[in-house]
Amino acid sequence: MIDPQTWQRYIDNTGTAEERKAVLQWLQMQDDPALESLLEQDWQPDAAPMPAAIAKVLDQQLSHLMPSRRPRTLLYLKWLSAACIALLAGGLLWLQRPAKTALPLAPPQRITNMLTHVRKLTLTDGSLVWLAPGSCIEVPDNYNVTARHITLTGEAYFEVAPHAAPFQVDAGGLTATVLGTHFNIEAYEDENTTRLALSAGKISVRLSLQQQRDSTLVLTPGIKLSYKRSLQSFNTRTFSPEKEADWKRGAFVLEDVPPAAVFGRLENRYHKKIMAGSRDFKAARFTATYNQETLTDILRNMSFIYGFTYRETRDTVFIY
Repeated sequence: MIDPQTWQRYIDNTGTAEERKAVLQWLQMQDDPALESLLEQDWQPDAAPMPAAIAKVLDQQLSHLMPSRRPRTLLYLKWLSAACIALLAGGLLWLQRPAKTALPLAPPQRITNMLTHVRKLTLTDGSLVWLAPGSCIEVPDNYNVTARHITLTGEAYFEVAPHAAPFQVDAGGLTATVLGTHFNIEAYEDENTTRLALSAGKISVRLSLQQQRDSTLVLTPGIKLSYKRSLQSFNTRTFSPEKEADWKRGAFVLEDVPPAAVFGRLENRYHKKIMAGSRDFKAARFTATYNQETLTDILRNMSFIYGFTYRETRDTVFIY
């Protein structure tokens, strides 16, 4: 039961938040007979009667809540009793209000480069992305609103615009976080190794390792990170940033890439199926830079260096 002093403080709006909560909770727990008994109590014997005009309006507003057998003398109940019923009606309406349905999140925008050359994109924050053929990025609907977080599959070069919010890329088992820098990521789905090369600025990279749940590295310009996803191991080495600039201009750049991965990238770039049989050169690693060469030029050069033969048809290349 709520004591009269608490009731009065509630009506005067001078009570504490805890008292207001206790009053509302107590009223919501009462059934109709208890509320009628509550109305018949004389909490303030000396209280002045409610003005007739106010009582008439209140009666109209509360009539649909009162049983029909309730006598009309209720119009002249004490102000405190009427206020308590009004409070109960408001509490019930609040409890019965329609639940707000959370709006579904808009699916991320998926941008895929279906061209045979590198595609340049500009994100809403001014950051630039050079997307390799066959590669794609996913940009969430709230990008540059609450965060700058995208997902990459394939290969892309980034020039990140400075911003208060960090720029994050999820790609091939690692997450790269920067504020403003230039870097390249290779994270092809059918390749076991994810590579990240930093050309300018600094970058924080979080990745999973065998011996611990995760690890964070800070890279400086001229450092390339290679992360083997199946083994959850990595190594770093220096590289020439000029190679990344060549790639951004559209060159086909290979650096220590196994044959199967090379052929997969050529498929994405030239839209031809490449069928490669098992050969001794399967364990080889390709390192080369091709600027404006055609697929035939690249295959001719690679076959001369690595000792394989090939046959090129309209839509398929057979490697022997």
